[in-house]
This record gives sequence, structure tokens and C-alpha cells, in this order.
Amino acid sequence: MNHSDPTEPRRLRIGVVTAIPTPYRDPFWNVVSSLEGVDLELIYCARNKGDRPWDVSWDQNYRAHYPKAMNLASRLSLIHISEPTRP
Repeated sequence: MNHSDPTEPRRLRIGVVTAIPTPYRDPFWNVVSSLEGVDLELIYCARNKGDRPWDVSWDQNYRAHYPKAMNLASRLSLIHISEPTRP
């Protein structure tokens, strides 16, 4: 993409960091990623969570990343530690 060319359409790059893929949020991200001029990338902190009954079996029409991570859970809180990500 050459930003100095005024005839070339510009793309809006959107990056989202969110906890886990969900069947009620991911359809929204599919709609966002289908919009003209949008380049969407999601970074999920984990693939799933112990109290969520689903596996990702639905379409994800955007780039999705799952950094290596470790969850330290207790009854009262959840601490999530991820490796640093590089562009």
C-alpha cells in the first residue's frame, strides 16, 4: 500500500485484543471484517476458558492470533500472562 498515492483507497487497520473467541462476539467481528476498506486482526488471550462449554467451530473471517499464555486462576480472580507479541 502506497499512502502517497491519492488514487489508492486507504484501508482502516483495526487490532482488537480480547479474552477468548465466543459464539456471540465472533459473528460481529465477521461483519466488521467484511466492510470495505477494513483490515481486522484479533488477538485472543486464550483459546478457551474452563467454564465455557464451546469449541471454536464457527467461521472466523479475519486474522486471529493466540499468543502463548498462562492463566493463573483462583476463586476470586484471574491473572493472565502472555508472551510479548512482535509486529
